[in-house]
Formats: sequence, structure tokens, C-alpha cells
Amino acid sequence: MISWNDDFQEVVNIELWKGGSFSSTIANNVTGSTYSWDIPTAITPASNYKVKIYSTVDGSLKDYSDANFTIAASAETFVTVNQPNGGEVWAAGSSYWISWIDDFPEVANIELWKGGHFNSTIASNVTGSTYVWAIPAGQTPGTNYKAKVYSTLDNTIKDFSDGYFEIVPQTMMSIYPNPANNNVTINMQNMPGNNFTIQVYNRFNNKIGEYHSNSNSINLSTAHLANGIYFVVVTSDKTRATTKIIVQH
Repeated sequence: MISWNDDFQEVVNIELWKGGSFSSTIANNVTGSTYSWDIPTAITPASNYKVKIYSTVDGSLKDYSDANFTIAASAETFVTVNQPNGGEVWAAGSSYWISWIDDFPEVANIELWKGGHFNSTIASNVTGSTYVWAIPAGQTPGTNYKAKVYSTLDNTIKDFSDGYFEIVPQTMMSIYPNPANNNVTINMQNMPGNNFTIQVYNRFNNKIGEYHSNSNSINLSTAHLANGIYFVVVTSDKTRATTKIIVQH
């Protein structure tokens, strides 16, 4: 409830101000001295808001809140980590998609946790709901990793992977030529396991091809692919690795 006192007969307008600047109109031509405001869910949570009330006849008859007030995130606001969410085996030195869903407008931060403790920052101020993480080649192997994604404005809006995922030592997979024109060779000679599945994804995380091989090397055509960045995911019965290729015709 917004309330005020005045001694003029005309109706008033009500505005929301943030950090000393106009943010939005709350209501126009309000009678009486109270107004029930349903705060839109799209308003950015922050601690530097004020309300301005002024006469519709004489704009110099106005008043602001004496001090800033806070608009907190809605209780329904959430973030849910989809990947990694437990059971994945990722290799140091390779790249993987981290994905989540949320309903807040602000950007997100991503952290790596190990055994219930903070390990490192993966990325800050990430827009959208996916991020390609290039795992450092020197990342310590372990079976007890989780990803944490949280709001940059309210760190209580957060989620962790439901279960642990594993990071294994760097897997030696090579791709050449890179950039590729019409063909690319993927060499899995130093990857453990056999019965390889090779999946190709575009930068929007859409799978555009899947191949299978019992050999530790495979040649793929890239002639049909548009110029751009693609991700190759190779999975065996022992491990999984991801790398990036550039197609340039």
C-alpha cells in the first residue's frame, strides 16, 4: 500500500524512481490518499527505489520517499540447474555445456563446488540460460563436483546440481584441420575405451549430427555446415570429451 497526505483537491500521479532517475509510472489520476500497488514481477530487484507523488495540475507540488526502499525478488523466483545434474563424466581440457532455467531478468553467476565447498568461479554476469565451460586442463580430477548458478542481485536465488558429476584427467583428442573447410578428422587415439559416439552441436546447443565408430579416428564432412563455431562431443564406454571446431569455407 502506498499512502500520502496532501491538501489539494486534484488527483495525483505516482511514479517509481530508481537511483535518482525515473523508472516507471505506477498509476495516474489517483483519487484519495492511498493506492494498492501490485509490483510487476519484471521489475528488477534493487535497494535504491523511491516513490514520487505529484499533483496532476501543478507538477511542482510533489514529494518523494524520504529514503530508499528495497524491492526484493519475488518468492516465486527460481533457478534450476539442468546440466551438469549428476552422473556426468567430464574431462579436463575439454568444453561442455552448462544449462539452467530461471525466471529472473538479471544475469547469473556460475561457480564450481567440490565436496560441498566452493572451488572456483566458472563465469560471472552470464546472460541467457546456457554457458560453454572450457574446463582448465589442470583442474583437479574428482568425483564430487557440483555446479552452482545464482542471481547476481540476490544470491539466495540459487541452485546446485542435484548430484555429483565427475571430472577426469585431460583427454587427448585432436581435430584437424581446424578451421575446417570440407572435411575434418577427429583423432581419439589417446582416449580410453572404444565404441565411440560422435555428436556435433551448433552454438545454440542443437544437435546437427551423430556418428558411430569402432576406430580411434573418423573423418567427417563439414561441406554442408555454414561458417561458424561447432562443438564435437565424443563419448566412449570409458569417458567423454568435448572440443570446438570452426568451419570456414
